[in-house]
Amino acid sequence: MKYQLKPIEAQQWPGHYTPEFKTFLGENLKESEPREGIGVVGYMVLTYKGKQWLHRGDYVAKDREGNFHHFLTDMSLKKYMRKLTKYLEL
Repeated sequence: MKYQLKPIEAQQWPGHYTPEFKTFLGENLKESEPREGIGVVGYMVLTYKGKQWLHRGDYVAKDREGNFHHFLTDMSLKKYMRKLTKYLEL
C-alpha cells in the first residue's frame, strides 16, 4: 500500500501585517483590540488549540485538512514534519 504526503504550506511571521500573510491565513488572522492612541498592538492566529499570539520569527503551517498550527521555531516545525512523514510508507 502506498501513501503520499500532500504538501504542507508554512510561512514565517515577519512581525507585522502583510497582504501575503493575510491571504495565507484568511479569517484565521486576528488583530488585537485597538488601544487608545496606539492602535493595533499585535496579531493572533486561530489554531486548533485556540487563539495564539504571533511574534516575529514564528512559523504558521497549514496541514492537509486546512488546519493551522503555530510553531515558535523552525526546529519545532521540522520536528512536526518528521512526525507526519514517519507514519507514511512510500
